[in-house]
Amino acid sequence: MLVVGSGIAGLTAALHASQDFSVSLLTKGELAETNTWYAQGGIAGAVGEADSSELHLADTLVVGQGLCDERVVRAVVTEAAAALDALQGFGVRFDLADSGGVALAREGGHTLPRVLHSGDKTGAAIQQALTSALIDRGRIPVFEHRFLVDVLTGPDGRCVGALVLVRRPER
Repeated sequence: MLVVGSGIAGLTAALHASQDFSVSLLTKGELAETNTWYAQGGIAGAVGEADSSELHLADTLVVGQGLCDERVVRAVVTEAAAALDALQGFGVRFDLADSGGVALAREGGHTLPRVLHSGDKTGAAIQQALTSALIDRGRIPVFEHRFLVDVLTGPDGRCVGALVLVRRPER
């Protein structure tokens, strides 16, 4: 299996898929050179006692002002708590409240506190933890400075390979 991209989505996909499949990872730059790294804000999930995925869904749809695909939003908010648990399992350390649980902030269009942070560099914390987990796993080859040009398919439409441009890093 080939995973393209080394941000939060690519690394998470590679880590999960590598439990059952042989996985390689392709990234257009350095392994940790991603947009995830630069994300400073928090990450939202209905993990507070008074919160629910239905409340999170409602808040998101209100703020989306009719532009959201409700099926997609429902899928994301329903899986958010499990995704946050998985990130913590991979070593992401979110800020803690005085109680010892994760600190939850109320931001943007959220009616309840549901935003988790890792200082003011949440993206960098996620990128570092997932990159470390991938390296520690030790069985996922990483191909840096490779740009996916095309997905090659057979007569039945199934993926059979990839056309990749090798980019030499600037020095």
